[in-house]
Amino acid sequence: MLPYTRSNDLVMSPSTDWSAQGPATIASSVTAGAFHNGAGYWSCYSRTPEGALYAAYNATQYCADPNLAARALPQTLADGPGKAAATAAARRNDAPCSPLSPAGFVMQSYDGTNATVYLLVTTATGALGAAGTNLVWQHGDWKIKVDASGHNPIAAVPAMAAADNTPWGANG
Repeated sequence: MLPYTRSNDLVMSPSTDWSAQGPATIASSVTAGAFHNGAGYWSCYSRTPEGALYAAYNATQYCADPNLAARALPQTLADGPGKAAATAAARRNDAPCSPLSPAGFVMQSYDGTNATVYLLVTTATGALGAAGTNLVWQHGDWKIKVDASGHNPIAAVPAMAAADNTPWGANG
């Protein structure tokens, strides 16, 4: 059985393994997952703040390969009215996105069932921004919540102050 943590004690950068998966870089650890790679997308994260962090980050990477995004979204999105809309949109999209390069994170909230993670990212243009993700523990794994239209309900925001995030990323 995977670990379960109720407290939001992720205040230090977790020890992370970074691996290239096609055009994207995937994050994992031996204690938080991801523990299963099915058809190119990762799943089976621990029920911990670290597991939520890895699930949120890895889900952002799938759009780098439109075929992978179409396969991964039905498995990585939470049940709800927006899941079908997001999955249909991914199947229609054949343009890859630029993978995000993480520079840090903020675990805004975590209670063991729900989590909100902000990733401080460097975009392809070199600009810093923060992308938030809501997650829910569902069907034994972390799933990404989308709104009824299939979009992320958290708008991307300008970069958070360095003091407000925990440094984390593949480049140090």
